[in-house]
Amino acid sequence: MSDETKPVTQCNQFGCTLSAVFRFTWPGSDEAGICEAHVPKLRAICDAMGLYVQLIPIGAEREEQRE
Repeated sequence: MSDETKPVTQCNQFGCTLSAVFRFTWPGSDEAGICEAHVPKLRAICDAMGLYVQLIPIGAEREEQRE
């Protein structure tokens, strides 16, 4: 499996070893994952910059495919 097709499983915050529970994309960047502990930090940064970020729960795609 190449890096481009690997599922997001690790929080992208520096030094964090927690598993990602959400995936998101910065404008112009590849998709990344973030743990629940770092979501408030991500939202605060986005609010300060005036950006909208959609947090998609990891596993939501699997639930949609089951239906």
